[in-house]
Amino acid sequence: MPMNDDDRTPTELKIMVAFAVNIGNLGLTMTPRPPMADLVDDLNTTLHACCKRLRVLDFFGHTGNFLLECGDHPSEAAEIIGRLLRTSCTVMLVDRVAACAATARALPRPPAEAGHRWTPGVVFRVSGRSSSTALTSTRVACLQRLDNLTVLAWKRDQEESPGRLDHRRRGGGWGAVSTTIARQLGGVWTGRSVTTLEGVLVRAEEPAVATRAGITSQFSGPGGSRRLPSGR
Repeated sequence: MPMNDDDRTPTELKIMVAFAVNIGNLGLTMTPRPPMADLVDDLNTTLHACCKRLRVLDFFGHTGNFLLECGDHPSEAAEIIGRLLRTSCTVMLVDRVAACAATARALPRPPAEAGHRWTPGVVFRVSGRSSSTALTSTRVACLQRLDNLTVLAWKRDQEESPGRLDHRRRGGGWGAVSTTIARQLGGVWTGRSVTTLEGVLVRAEEPAVATRAGITSQFSGPGGSRRLPSGR
């Protein structure tokens, strides 16, 4: 059975994870990355005015990985966050992120290639209809379907020297992997490395503790108040 967070019943406040499409992706165009702290402030200012059961608790990295305090069901939260970011977005429970990261981490590594490194990751369907046909691995990545909403991947990265990635020849990064899957299956997809997913999970532990302790009252004002100022 595919994992599905699309339950229309209102829920208690939970910590959820949002992944936005093509924010800060180091692809072929090398578009400058937006300052995530400023982006979170802007999001919370707007959410305070319109959505009493949704706010951004924190973020990890610079590629659109947000921790949410959410009382709406995930698809509604994804619609709201996506509209504010002006890009597609998927929202899911922390447990799903953890399960996908662990499964991807356990995948057998493809055969070694001189001058290349294999990076494990997960690609999530964001929107649109997709085919149930088998995936075909490409030069971009080795692909394996986990369920109808999720694909596990080993991305093929070029190295400048042993153990050092060549950042001038990224080949589109995880955006290229997502595009490869979209071309084969249809729909909109977004990918993250396992390292990023694990970073999100570590970050999630502290906001979750704050929520259980009732510290979320600090988010009562416009723009909110983010914790964890270091290590971004």
